[in-house]
Amino acid sequence: MSVGSPEKQKILVVDDEETICRMMTRALVHAGYDVYCVLDGYKALELFEEHNGEFDLLILDYALPGINGYEVLARVRSLRKDARAILSSGYAAGETGYVRNGETHQFNGFLPKPYHMHELVKMVEQHLYDCKGEATSLGAGNGA
Repeated sequence: MSVGSPEKQKILVVDDEETICRMMTRALVHAGYDVYCVLDGYKALELFEEHNGEFDLLILDYALPGINGYEVLARVRSLRKDARAILSSGYAAGETGYVRNGETHQFNGFLPKPYHMHELVKMVEQHLYDCKGEATSLGAGNGA
């Protein structure tokens, strides 16, 4: 599913819950982004390749059917090393492996579920417009 126009910044959302995909898409389109949303990691990889890796940001759920968010990101980065990605999960950051030995791992940011759509948009803006490129997190995450 794609919503938006080609001149806008492109975001790929990957979440196996269709309702979450729709809510995220709606919020990000309203904020002015071109959003593509798929429900599994394999579809995400297909779409990434179809678009020649020209996504400005990926938002990946941790637990996906087939391959998890880390595996998707690893494959994406084998095609485009500078790909920026946010991990979104109902698991705590430590449970997902996002934080290992006190340091963030692989992803540029962590967005714990549940979250409000304005938190999603804020994190996306931070990652698209923050020149520093540092990892950010809105919290430790604690469930559902």
